[in-house]
Amino acid sequence: MRGESARSAPQTFWEIVVTATPILETLAREFKTGVDQVSNALEMIDAGLSSPFIGRFRRDRVGSLSESFVRRMQRRRLELEELDRRRGTILRLLEKEEGINPAALERIRTCMDRFELEDLFIPHRRPEPEVQLALDRGLGALADLLVAPRPRVEGEEGNDASDDVDDEPEADDASDHGEAHAHHDASHAAHDEVHDEVHAAESEESAPSTGSAENAEEAPAAEAPASEAPARETVAAGASPQPVAPAIEHEVLTPELARVCAPFVSPDRGIHNEGEALAGAMRILADRLGRNPRLRGALRRMMRRNGVLSVKPLVDESKAGRHRGLLKLRQPMRQIQGHRLLAIRQAQKERILSTRISIEPRQALAKVRAALGKRTEPGFEGVLRQVSERALEHRLLPVLEEEVRLELKERADLEALRFLSQHLRQVLLAPPLGRREPVAGLDVNAKGDWTVAIVDAEGAPIPGDHKVETGERSIEDIGRDLAAILDGNRVHSVAVGNGKSARNALPRIRQALAAANSNAFAYLVNEAGLSSYANSDTARRELAELGVPQRMAVSLARRLQDPLAELLKVDPRHLGLGAEQGLVSKANVRRVFEETIESCVAHAGCDLSRAPASVLAHLPGMDRATAERIVARRAERPLRSRDELREEGLLTEAQWTSAAAFLRVYGSPEPLDRTNLHPELYPVARRMLEGAGGSVEDSLGRPGVTRGLRREDAEVDEDTWRDLLRELSYPGRDPRPRLHPVELLSPDAD
Repeated sequence: MRGESARSAPQTFWEIVVTATPILETLAREFKTGVDQVSNALEMIDAGLSSPFIGRFRRDRVGSLSESFVRRMQRRRLELEELDRRRGTILRLLEKEEGINPAALERIRTCMDRFELEDLFIPHRRPEPEVQLALDRGLGALADLLVAPRPRVEGEEGNDASDDVDDEPEADDASDHGEAHAHHDASHAAHDEVHDEVHAAESEESAPSTGSAENAEEAPAAEAPASEAPARETVAAGASPQPVAPAIEHEVLTPELARVCAPFVSPDRGIHNEGEALAGAMRILADRLGRNPRLRGALRRMMRRNGVLSVKPLVDESKAGRHRGLLKLRQPMRQIQGHRLLAIRQAQKERILSTRISIEPRQALAKVRAALGKRTEPGFEGVLRQVSERALEHRLLPVLEEEVRLELKERADLEALRFLSQHLRQVLLAPPLGRREPVAGLDVNAKGDWTVAIVDAEGAPIPGDHKVETGERSIEDIGRDLAAILDGNRVHSVAVGNGKSARNALPRIRQALAAANSNAFAYLVNEAGLSSYANSDTARRELAELGVPQRMAVSLARRLQDPLAELLKVDPRHLGLGAEQGLVSKANVRRVFEETIESCVAHAGCDLSRAPASVLAHLPGMDRATAERIVARRAERPLRSRDELREEGLLTEAQWTSAAAFLRVYGSPEPLDRTNLHPELYPVARRMLEGAGGSVEDSLGRPGVTRGLRREDAEVDEDTWRDLLRELSYPGRDPRPRLHPVELLSPDAD
């Protein structure tokens, strides 16, 4: 609700100009298209047009982006808008801070990565209490002395440890984070105010750096800023002042370091010896490394590219079960495939193992050491290396590992959602029977008896209670009873569920039909969610006079006639699509199911005069209430054309535009209403047929009607041209494959 209210809030001219253009440019770069195409797609989405309509009939305006790309663009736009609101909050907080670097503000304004945005904001957060205590004691100057570059001697080469932090040449950021600490003493009150406002703002809105709300629940550790990373030394609130850090090792505190630290020893300020002064300076330097945006980005990229994912078993190998093969997993991040990610997520959910992401320590330590500065005094190398090791271990790697782990989780979520979508699409677009005729559904109960229900060509049940008891009866007797039921209703197709009991009974069913010399054939159909539908309120309303076994048999027969129309009456969660449903948030699963169903219904289309409300409700741009209005209007008198839906107010203009092409009207006075063409293409289709020497009424669907036509004459894009040729040659053809009846050859056939 908070996100919806924020999106609906009016935007100022500055917000529109500064933020809208980077979002469009980012989307264009990610989807490899132009800014104008992205702008057109978003404008049509905001106008209420559906993704299937845009991906099929507005391809010329969106750069031939498919329906799935339009949906992904819409979701990505919401993520970038959430990131933009977070940026606005950060900028409002930083405007109150004195001495802010304009270049730092500009980097925040142009940043389009959620982790990088938080990296840029971390230097402006209030330090930890121990670090702040060291700064208040004046040890910031000592920290600056430790990393100050020594004068260059003529002919001397650079320090080996001063390699660039990043692979790309950038301006040195040492001045940025150095400046952020240099003015701590002068602006301590301003930092306190910003710190309090940061926590107040973050308690009212969700930070985009942790992804969606569902991801934030499963990976709470990724929300912690770098300044709050686990540390070994902490100061409890209200406790008496303690030493700034543990005692310094003797080999680190050299005589040269002792001379440098001596001026900062002040018992009145809580610094009793050179070791305590050096410990405070080291704490400040480690904090600077943890706040360095450039260093954090470089280490994060290193972890993404060169990180290694390993697992830690939480149970004995004998108790791991099917996850036993994962207990010794150690694989580079770049080589982990989607199915392996899903298996790891499932094992983590079952508390079988935990994961860890590691990188090569020497390479990472070199980058951390280089971030402390170039050409430092050789006598300070030991303490600087110890600072680098401490910062890498306690301030950088724990937080960055959680962020990369969050990205890995999101990647696994996308893989799970992709699998669920493909599986649901495969189930819904199963081949229909292909011919209009009565069909029988056969349900096998626990005793092995058969309940048979007959439906007519429209799917309406034919009255009659048919039951065949098998028991110890012979195949001939069973076949005689079954054939009497089927032949009396001119049934040539029998639907049998693919469950265990029904599948085991299928050979006996076919033997009985063969023994009775029946020409009926038994098909296996998907019975997922069958019992759920038979006991639902929908089935009780539709088949109130039938019992549960008869309802199941009727549903099996309808699934053979039209799987899409019948399976839409079942909640997709009950279709047995896979265990991946439990790995992803329910909101994302529900969204993917809705989008997939809408895409499948748009792909197959429907007959306006025969489609049930379950199909109409999932058409692009329509809902349940609109579908019920259409069904009620259809019961009064038949709908004669597509335009009647708009003229009688059954659909709004946006709904009609999105759904008109997917509603076929076979009895319409307009011949093109029975095609899958959108009404806006009617003039082009008429011009093409008239150019071929015929009219729409005479030429539509005639073999060779498109012969000799050229795309240049129609003035349409290539995709639209293919759609026109297909619909003019095969008007209103269902794109799903057909389930043709099996024809057995006779023994004496050649």
